[in-house]
Amino acid sequence: MAARQVTKKSKPVGKAPVRVSQSNIRLSQKKKEVTDIERKDIREAFDILDNDKDGKLSIPELETLLRGQFVVANDRELKELLDNMDADKNGYVDYAEFEAFVAKNNLCRANAEEVSAEMRDAFQVFDTDRDGFIGVEEFRAVMTNIGDKLTDEEVTNLMDQADTNKDGRIDYKEFCAFMASGIY
Repeated sequence: MAARQVTKKSKPVGKAPVRVSQSNIRLSQKKKEVTDIERKDIREAFDILDNDKDGKLSIPELETLLRGQFVVANDRELKELLDNMDADKNGYVDYAEFEAFVAKNNLCRANAEEVSAEMRDAFQVFDTDRDGFIGVEEFRAVMTNIGDKLTDEEVTNLMDQADTNKDGRIDYKEFCAFMASGIY
């Protein structure tokens, strides 16, 4: 397995970031058949990445996808990735193109399972009382004690952004959307 190239600018969070290159993004010519379960996972991933809910992924949304995998890409590399995924060359990746790219490159099962496990693990770090929700105090405790120490105002602002249904707590779906948004 080839060593991953770590950038100097990025701060590692759990895993070291890597640069996008032809060696770590392999494009297959064979299209794999997608199962209904994989299609559901792909749709869920697409919907989470589609921050503006316009039904298509832009370069900043693709950057979020890579950043979620601790991959760092420059503008040229992001444009190259978009060009590889954008079959109709309209400058965006719609769901059909996203699904085809994921299937063609056999990115479905292992990556979906890995991402799901990582998200569950991250959620559990916050959900200290294991009730299936992240309350304000749980969120505050983690956010003020890891990485850059945040102020109470910053934590409150992040909590407000993550708690989309405004019930005063973050459920797992809200947590996943928040993490995918790159706001944090």
